[in-house]
Amino acid sequence: MQLLLFTLGDPDYDRFFDGNKEGEHWFTIPAHIFYALFLILVSLAFMNLLIGLSVSDIEVRMVKDTKRNETITFQILESLNDFFSRN
Repeated sequence: MQLLLFTLGDPDYDRFFDGNKEGEHWFTIPAHIFYALFLILVSLAFMNLLIGLSVSDIEVRMVKDTKRNETITFQILESLNDFFSRN
């Protein structure tokens, strides 16, 4: 549970759900459920954003590498053509 809380900036779980000094509880059981759902959904959204960012970076790299490979292949073929045309 603490790991999920750290991803959201570490809200003070104990202060909100364990009550204050008089033993009063600030939130009820439905609030616990909504809070847990919020933690799960926000964590999933955060992870999806990070995965989307990494995937888009990979696609950009693939395009750059493809262009570089085409350039290198063209240079090699041009060098071979020059070599064989001289002989």
